[in-house]
Amino acid sequence: MNAHQAAADITATLPELTHEVTRSINLQNPFALVRILTRYTQKMVQQHNISMVEKCLNLIGRIHARGDLMIRHAVEHVFVFSMDRIILSCSPTERNQVMEKVPAGLYQIYINEVYKSGM
Repeated sequence: MNAHQAAADITATLPELTHEVTRSINLQNPFALVRILTRYTQKMVQQHNISMVEKCLNLIGRIHARGDLMIRHAVEHVFVFSMDRIILSCSPTERNQVMEKVPAGLYQIYINEVYKSGM
């Protein structure tokens, strides 16, 4: 999956992001696409919309699993590094719900980054 295919997957799954995703500058930049999805996920967490958070996490997991090298790097460097900020914007109860929904591959990358950073 390249950036154009990822953009199509994002807009098919989350039509409310179509306008932002289809701006030509974002279609060329996998990091911009992942930032859009990351910001939207955090917004859904802040609105306590756990079903949409789950939808976003499934989408980001699918994009990471099927993505080319650039897409995978974008997910790992934008989304995974933003997970702390996303998680900290939850209540303790929601935090557990959200962490349970994080795809296993991304959770493992997140754990590796936390331990690597010494936190």
